[in-house]
Amino acid sequence: MKNTYISIQIAQTIAKIELIESQLTELETFIKVAVDALDSVIMTVPGIGKLNGAMILGEIGDIKRFSNSSKLLAYAGLDHVINQSGKFNAKRTLISKRGSKLLRYTLINAAWNVSLNNDTFKRYYDSKVAQGLSHYSALGHTAHKFVRVLLKLLNNNITFALA
Repeated sequence: MKNTYISIQIAQTIAKIELIESQLTELETFIKVAVDALDSVIMTVPGIGKLNGAMILGEIGDIKRFSNSSKLLAYAGLDHVINQSGKFNAKRTLISKRGSKLLRYTLINAAWNVSLNNDTFKRYYDSKVAQGLSHYSALGHTAHKFVRVLLKLLNNNITFALA
């Protein structure tokens, strides 16, 4: 008797997994079609795929809301928090993490992908690591640079052309 119950549970679990996989495939196809329809200059950046591009564009919304890169960085929660009190000034600063968690994650992920696919960003990342920064700290600096470039691309509707 116990084997019958277990086999029913296994069959139902497999059916649920297959349903979720088909829904995921359908959603991925929809995202690809939607990003292609937008024809955004963000897709000219090497290393930016359709999913990262869609997430960045979706979270940013209208780029005209951000007059400079520091406002976009603050919106993403990638701005630095200065820790000081009286005469004390901390030697390290951390990112604020106040903004959109999804945008912050996507920008960090995109910065890593771009640094893997573009020599300029790779050299910048490597220079930060050579200065003694950890991987994630160097990646944060690279994300800052990526946001500055991204803001310029989206505001002026120009394609990515760095070597």
